[in-house]
Amino acid sequence: MGWRSSASLGGAATNLMANIAGSEFGGRFAAATFLGFASPTIKTAAGILNLGFENDPIYKAINGYATSAL
Repeated sequence: MGWRSSASLGGAATNLMANIAGSEFGGRFAAATFLGFASPTIKTAAGILNLGFENDPIYKAINGYATSAL
């Protein structure tokens, strides 16, 4: 088991890695835990936790993450 984490665009790479971890690389990373910070790409793969940062310019540039009034 291993950990992989990164922020902003690196968070997107972490999400992509989590998405293929079980099917690529001979399944070597299938049991890994992934942590993405402020990723502009969010995957729902098992073993990944995504945390957003309001002040990250990449995170804020994605229209889907726009703050909505409650």
